[in-house]
Amino acid sequence: MSSSDSRSELKDEDVWIWTVSSRKIHLLRPTRDEIWFPDIAVALSHVCRFGGQLKQHYSVAQHCVVMSRLVSPGAAVWALMHDSAEAYLGDVVWPLKHSIPVYRDLEERMLEAIAGRLGMSWPIDDKIKAEVKAWDSALCRYELQKFTGRSELARTALDGVTVTAPPDAIDSAWGPDKACRLYVARAVELGVFVCTHPGAKWVAEWPGGQLVGMRCPDCGKLWEAEPPSQ
Repeated sequence: MSSSDSRSELKDEDVWIWTVSSRKIHLLRPTRDEIWFPDIAVALSHVCRFGGQLKQHYSVAQHCVVMSRLVSPGAAVWALMHDSAEAYLGDVVWPLKHSIPVYRDLEERMLEAIAGRLGMSWPIDDKIKAEVKAWDSALCRYELQKFTGRSELARTALDGVTVTAPPDAIDSAWGPDKACRLYVARAVELGVFVCTHPGAKWVAEWPGGQLVGMRCPDCGKLWEAEPPSQ
């Protein structure tokens, strides 16, 4: 039997990956119990936009923070989390993503599991979905122009728009560490990530190279979930 034949016979329950916190997550049939917010924050801060075809590491996490500042307050939570499935499925470049219908189904299943774990509304309200999609398209055009130097790509996409975020939110790439901190901080601010110190810029805790949680540098509190399921 060839390796390709072997892969084609995998059952849904056999299609899974390890997360940075040593949890298993099933990619075809994820459950809410497999979701852990620090896994999402760390992964999205390491996933680069546009398939990595950039001169700087502009992460999905940074993109989501900016998105959450562009939309109306009622859409901010889903703007921050709209690409959260990519923490597990990866960031498939747009032309390929729209050529693979099954990817959309997988993305929806993952988002439903994430929403269930984090207490977010599901299904996404149609008006919120439309607003997030519109801003996502506009920001994408701006990012392409800014970080690839393609000046012909909708340079005015965000002209006149005020982004209430750190001054460098759009105009420079943060890199993974800063993106992770500010993604978590924004999640705390929006109530996605519950913390007794809402203003803290939480940082990942990696004893022995394994992610165990997010530690608040202000008070030293470690936010952690239950041990990974075996």
